[in-house]
Amino acid sequence: MIVRNPALYTAPEGNKAPPLWIRGLLILIGTAPTACALNRALPESQVAQFQKTSEAASKVIAAKGAGHSIIGDPRPAVTQYVAAHKIAEGTYPSLAVLVKDVGDQVQKYGSLNKAPAEAVGNTRNDMYLTSEASFS
Repeated sequence: MIVRNPALYTAPEGNKAPPLWIRGLLILIGTAPTACALNRALPESQVAQFQKTSEAASKVIAAKGAGHSIIGDPRPAVTQYVAAHKIAEGTYPSLAVLVKDVGDQVQKYGSLNKAPAEAVGNTRNDMYLTSEASFS
């Protein structure tokens, strides 16, 4: 489905920056690529930066859904958005929680290479889900 906001399809005028939530998504897209989900050998030197960037992206996305919160697992709301391409009141808060969780999951083990296989599968799934939601 196409987003019907014409401002999203034109370059910013002069030195004007894109909207804050777009910048947050660009941060997420730039730091949580699908390749990372497939590569268990994320160097330890990049884990802290990955977590910090995930947290920053989470805050930007959460600001877009200010006033709404979620209770429980954020995955169903994000999955519903990816499937239906319809933003609900829980879409942004859920996506923000999931993005932060991905960074926290990577930081917990120090690298994906040190994570147990069952944890890597969950982290990969969360990365794919946040990636799909970001591009939808």
